[in-house]
Amino acid sequence: MANRLATTPPRVTEPRTHFAHSPISRSFSELNGALAQYIEYERDIECVDSFDPAFANWLTDAEAARHNVLDRIASITTAPISRDADRPFQRISLLTRALITCETGADFTALYAVLGSHGHLFACFENDPVGHRVQQMLEVHQDHLHAMADLGEFAEEPLFVDPTDNAGDQRAMTATAAA
Repeated sequence: MANRLATTPPRVTEPRTHFAHSPISRSFSELNGALAQYIEYERDIECVDSFDPAFANWLTDAEAARHNVLDRIASITTAPISRDADRPFQRISLLTRALITCETGADFTALYAVLGSHGHLFACFENDPVGHRVQQMLEVHQDHLHAMADLGEFAEEPLFVDPTDNAGDQRAMTATAAA
């Protein structure tokens, strides 16, 4: 005579009905808040005169916010992946770090274009509650990156000199000689 024994816990084979944070998704959620704060601080110092007495404090706040964002990105990129939905978080965090630390407006523009040309790398296509929440967090982050692209610090256009324009060379030499 055989005894019936359930060895699989109930509901273990059913899909998740709710979202649970992984260490990376929790850090990414905090990164979204820190990035929004960084953007606001950068907007504050864009709209103020550098001779304003409050400028030094606002500049200090913006630098602290920048370091906070970079620290949170470091915690995301070094954390082990616990589920497939964490991969887009790490990828977009790496892109965000590259965007924040780039030296020129041209570099920023080239990196920012990756977001549009390789959008599939920064999206979650899982069709469950976890995938939907991850995609929502990624969309918020992309909105922050779009806002960051509007900042003057990153939107600087490099001076374009047409190599076939000899008159431009003449103007540059005249300006140098006058100085």
